[in-house]
Amino acid sequence: ATHFFKKEQRRLYSIKGLQINYILLKLLKLSCIIIQITTTGSADNSLSTVSNDNTLYVDSFNVHFQITEEPQYFTAITVKKTTTALQKEEWEMMGGGHSTLSKDWKEVITSKLEIVNPYCSFAYSWRWKKKNCSRKHSDILFRCRGRCSFSDCYTTFTVTINSDMEMTTEFSGTIRHRIGDTKARNITTPQRQKLRAELQHELPSTLRAKRYLSLSHPEYMSGKRDSVGRSASVYQKISSEGNLEKQAAGNVILSIMKLREKLIETDKLSRIHQGYIHHITAVPFGVILFTELGLRIYHQLSPLLPVHCDATGTIVQTKEFGKILYYALVLHHPEEKSPVAVAEFITASQSVLAFSYFLESFRRAEAIMYGYGNLSVPFEVLIDRSIVL
Repeated sequence: ATHFFKKEQRRLYSIKGLQINYILLKLLKLSCIIIQITTTGSADNSLSTVSNDNTLYVDSFNVHFQITEEPQYFTAITVKKTTTALQKEEWEMMGGGHSTLSKDWKEVITSKLEIVNPYCSFAYSWRWKKKNCSRKHSDILFRCRGRCSFSDCYTTFTVTINSDMEMTTEFSGTIRHRIGDTKARNITTPQRQKLRAELQHELPSTLRAKRYLSLSHPEYMSGKRDSVGRSASVYQKISSEGNLEKQAAGNVILSIMKLREKLIETDKLSRIHQGYIHHITAVPFGVILFTELGLRIYHQLSPLLPVHCDATGTIVQTKEFGKILYYALVLHHPEEKSPVAVAEFITASQSVLAFSYFLESFRRAEAIMYGYGNLSVPFEVLIDRSIVL
């Protein structure tokens, strides 16, 4: 810190007549530091001094630089050695009698380690498994070593599994995590599958918030985020993967076409315009949505009530089509005042041509039902004065 201020002092000496009102200097490797500099006039050649209480004074700049104690750390003490029984199903998940380990072996070992040490985020450095054709007369079937992934923590562990399915864990070192640092292991395949199932019913941000609330106070202070994940984007990506799996075909267009066929098969009320999805375009991407009931509502109420036409572009952002826009023709219920979307249009093109195609398709469907001579004339059409509308 003394060297830092001397360097800053020499820089200020080269600027004559400089008046500094307030400077806030942030040191990356020193936390809990308060710096307040207030100067008037030009600087002279006085030196800085350090007192016995770790306070740095620079006479020429009236600097009061208070260095507190070392950064705060989370510390904990765990059991140094434990022996637990390993279930047969867990051994099979690790590969069982095969000579090679399965891809889920870390999941089994980590779940056992977290029972004894729930504060460290474990990283594995070495592992060994006994081969079936081995001639060694040893009852050790598996052994691995690793350490805590926090930079200031020197906790290490060794895990051994013998032929009696007994798992022995030995820890060394003291748990010591800097307050504010966080670590999280990569989400494994079994965990991703569980998250996909949960994300079918909840938003990614909601599920992540619930997992944060489930953390105990010591676990939260330790900085371990294995159960939460590194960031919110991880949950969003897993949710996107789940949506792709639910698609009936390999791409969006074919999936929508198959969904259209299912909706037509299940629609028993409509006589002319069956289903909900009626027009699909690939370039530019667009889907026109309406029902025969919504078409009848529009034909009967549009001459009496205002028709609201609006668009929003905050629905979704895709890699294939970019920003997706949502257009809707809305009528208000004459008694309950609740809105009813009689026609909807999802598209990636914000153009007059695309919106005109949507309106013409909807009006053509109305003409098929009632005839071109009986098309309804809306009482009033309300828009938000956008260029396209």
